[in-house]
Amino acid sequence: MDRFEAAGWGEEILFFAIPDLLLALCLLAFYDNDSDDTAGLRFTSGCCSIVTFVVRENRRQGRSCFIGMFDLSVRLLIQADELSFVIPVHHFRKMVQTMTTQLFSARYTPP
Repeated sequence: MDRFEAAGWGEEILFFAIPDLLLALCLLAFYDNDSDDTAGLRFTSGCCSIVTFVVRENRRQGRSCFIGMFDLSVRLLIQADELSFVIPVHHFRKMVQTMTTQLFSARYTPP
């Protein structure tokens, strides 16, 4: 986290994820946000799925994350078992705070 702060946050955190990592990222995204649009996918170009939607979401301080890289032209450029998972920085900061204060805390007791 200190490295992110030092470099400046930007607009998004991008992961190229295999299915198990994608599941873990979705679980973290949904942990403190049960909205229907917490994580979703839209069939669109690779650039739109990893830049356009998440930048717009971050600028409105939204919490939606996006699964992407379904575009056939971009599938040739990534591993066969990978998709992208993009988190707006605004939401990522809240996710990290939740993880450090609740999820990984020995004192936390789930409801």
